[in-house]
Amino acid sequence: MGALIPSVVRAANALGTGTVAWGWALNGAASVMGSVLAVTLSMNFGFNLALALDGLAYLVGLVLFPAERLREMPAQAREGASG
Repeated sequence: MGALIPSVVRAANALGTGTVAWGWALNGAASVMGSVLAVTLSMNFGFNLALALDGLAYLVGLVLFPAERLREMPAQAREGASG
């Protein structure tokens, strides 16, 4: 999940309390599907392709959610809902 997960959880909490629960649910589902996909790709096409696609997925994530977006969040979201 990385070092950004606390910031993302705070940002999701600012959108509404149900957003955090949905985020954890989607994370769990993506983890299961991702591990099955990684094993399937590795077995059928080789580990190097699976690793390259994994790196590509992280690059797409960096493009879609750059660090500047975290700085643009409202102060309430950065500090957390409890204050």
